[in-house]
Amino acid sequence: MNFDEAMARKGKKEWEKEVDKEHGKFVKYSVWKPAPKSEVPKDAKVLTSTWVIKPKVNGTKRERLNACGFEQVDGLHYDSQDLLAPVVNDMTVRIVMTLIIMASWTAELLGVQGAFLNGRFQNGERLFMKVPQGFAKFYPADVL
Repeated sequence: MNFDEAMARKGKKEWEKEVDKEHGKFVKYSVWKPAPKSEVPKDAKVLTSTWVIKPKVNGTKRERLNACGFEQVDGLHYDSQDLLAPVVNDMTVRIVMTLIIMASWTAELLGVQGAFLNGRFQNGERLFMKVPQGFAKFYPADVL
């Protein structure tokens, strides 16, 4: 469901709390910096975003903010020759677990939240995005 659907459902306060928690991660990891609209170059593409929100089977809530990638232009907003999404697949986890067992190592559980919030732009690149739904209360009206 999207943001508007989540806010129209029963449990709206819980969803708002989750969205606020997501905002907290963005602030903690310095994912973005508010930019006054007057500082945005006239020719800059201002991206929008969308929420993907869903309740999980175990009763927890999952929400993720996504930039609308279809608005981005290759060579302007990203380089299609330099794309990397550092994720772990199931086979890698199985191999590591097998090594742990075979070598009698000890393992600890590590939960990573906000793993994709640590990307860095190269060469001073800047992207501009409108303040997402649910975040407007944290920023003045004249910022993106």
